[in-house]
Amino acid sequence: MASKINVLADAQVSVLVDGEWQRLGHCVGATPRWLGRDVVPIQAAPVLRDATGNWWHPDMPPFDEGDGEKFKAWLKAQGLELSRAELGDEPEDHPAYKAIFEEANCDFSAWEPEPPAGAGWFMLAISDTEDGPACCWVRRAPPAAPAP
Repeated sequence: MASKINVLADAQVSVLVDGEWQRLGHCVGATPRWLGRDVVPIQAAPVLRDATGNWWHPDMPPFDEGDGEKFKAWLKAQGLELSRAELGDEPEDHPAYKAIFEEANCDFSAWEPEPPAGAGWFMLAISDTEDGPACCWVRRAPPAAPAP
């Protein structure tokens, strides 16, 4: 039985079944009200990285390569702002930098990126990318000021 249902801003519906997101497809008019429930805002979760340093928030929907617009829509629907850190921005003598960029090792677990300045940041994902390891931090975006 599904324990969570996710509706992205573009009406992509996914269901979490036995710990894995199963995409159901697009539903015209699919909204939290249409499903009869509110979309639960993602919250901070314990970060348990694998042996090479990767981790993804368990409540983040699965996004494929090329899903940048869907990811941005999901962030907006969740009311999140994003900050990204990259291992490539660390000093060249950092052990994880050496392992990835000099030794061609896939283990970046020695990299422990700091959250951005300010309150409320939590890790959304840390993983290897085409450009090297990156960490995504998110927090609730401040409410927009009302228009004059």
